[in-house]
Amino acid sequence: MLIVASCRSAKYLDDHQYLVTDVDVNGVDPELKEAAGLYIANEIRPNSPLYLTIYNIFNTRDGRYKTEKIKNVGEAPRILDSAVVELSANQIERFLQTKGFFNAKVQPQIEFNKKKAKIDFNANMGNPYMVRNIDRRVEDPQVDSIYHEKVVPISALKSGKRYDAADLYLERERLYTQMRESGYYDYLRQYMRTGVDTIGLQNQADLLVQVSNREDSTKHKIYYIDSVYFTVEAAEPELKKNSQGRYDTLTKIHYTDQTDKFKLRPLARYAFLRSGHKFNSRNEELAYDRLYEMNGFRSVKINYQTKDSNKLDVFYNVVPRSAMSNQIEGEFTFSSGMSGFNVGNTFSHRNVFGGSETIEVKMRYGVLFDSRLPGNLTDKIFNNDFQVGVNLSFPRLLTPFRVRSVGIYGLPRTTFSSSLQLFFQDQTYANRYWINSLNYTWYEAVNKIHSLTPVVIEYRHGQLNEQFKQSLIDQGYGLYVRSNDRKYFGLGAQYAYTYNSTKLTSKENFSYFRGALDVSGNLLGLLGNVMKFKTKCRWRKADFRSTVPSICQR
Repeated sequence: MLIVASCRSAKYLDDHQYLVTDVDVNGVDPELKEAAGLYIANEIRPNSPLYLTIYNIFNTRDGRYKTEKIKNVGEAPRILDSAVVELSANQIERFLQTKGFFNAKVQPQIEFNKKKAKIDFNANMGNPYMVRNIDRRVEDPQVDSIYHEKVVPISALKSGKRYDAADLYLERERLYTQMRESGYYDYLRQYMRTGVDTIGLQNQADLLVQVSNREDSTKHKIYYIDSVYFTVEAAEPELKKNSQGRYDTLTKIHYTDQTDKFKLRPLARYAFLRSGHKFNSRNEELAYDRLYEMNGFRSVKINYQTKDSNKLDVFYNVVPRSAMSNQIEGEFTFSSGMSGFNVGNTFSHRNVFGGSETIEVKMRYGVLFDSRLPGNLTDKIFNNDFQVGVNLSFPRLLTPFRVRSVGIYGLPRTTFSSSLQLFFQDQTYANRYWINSLNYTWYEAVNKIHSLTPVVIEYRHGQLNEQFKQSLIDQGYGLYVRSNDRKYFGLGAQYAYTYNSTKLTSKENFSYFRGALDVSGNLLGLLGNVMKFKTKCRWRKADFRSTVPSICQR
């Protein structure tokens, strides 16, 4: 119905206008066809039937499209424009030439059917040109060493391979990255130039890759960091409380906090560009990533100022997010004739101790009503569920001993958690559950994550209604009764290792692994044996077939 409605849009057009209903690229290799289609201008791509129908509903009158007071909804009809068709053909032709088909030609063909137009871009690709010789010339010996040691071995430019301009762009980008990571702050991509020679060659091309010196013909220079300035800026002028800076002798950073709310040391561990170090663009990227991941800043900027002949001053400027936020959410539930609701509230403070630490307090209450129960509204409550939890997260590892945690591959975290749950079900079951834990998370590599929870303390008190418990026993559910109608105290530890979790959202093939170890109860058992706690076990003969221990107490 949508397709029919959108096609009827042609009746709203003037006599000299045609609605583009189909566009195709012919004669292109399958591996390049999708990419070539991207060079067709949006103005002549067929409309989405849904969006065009919506546009027509609001922007037509008396069998014509409106010329004024046009509503910005849906998608305006794509009307044939011969100039845009020719431009798209030229763009596809140039794209094919960058892929080694230097003699490619693209001719557009338009078919008309009443007020509709179908466009075919017919390509004659010709024979591809293959790379014959590659001549790399670098004027600076130091740059030449970096180029041939770190770029050439992994280069996509190979003799005998079809020419592809993307390989040249990739090689230029790799050299730029390696130069910047090696201290060459003022190196530019434009210093690499490429020439392609096909004269006298039959479907072959010789490449000349040349890396020149600076504009003044001097050799490229390695830069070193001189002074480092770190400024926490006030989000609003009226929030500015301080403009005085100080010099920290340990980190060698000039620090200014206009908010008077942040401490330098927790932030400085992720300011990887330090005084005396060689400039490295990789350290700049790491500083951006980690400072943003701390979740305390809405803006992070790193600027440089040249000083002397090969010195740089670094300026870190960060703007904090709002320190506190509150989120309320709720939902309505309906299941098996029962209905109820859940309501929750989350309060967050993003800078508790001045180091972008985050504390979250979460509360949730849920209730379920059974309309089949007699009495008033309170008598119809089937169960109540109340939960409250507190998480305190530090963007670093807090340990009693010194740990080198630079956060190169990811932001390490220390998290203290505590949560309480109270659950009551009408005339059946009540449960109180309290759990506390300390967790460390750190990255061994980009794709390797460790999570250690050295302390997990649990307390649970489950209590079954006597009549309900007896009915379960009578039905043979004694194991369920023993598992839930009891008090439990546990002390344990957990460890988890995850490999390639960052690729879970990618489309490529990869291997994923997650392994976990949970040790619970063993620690208390070991402690009991060492301390020689007294043990008292009560045995009870139940009515369900076998004799079993109902509870064992220390």
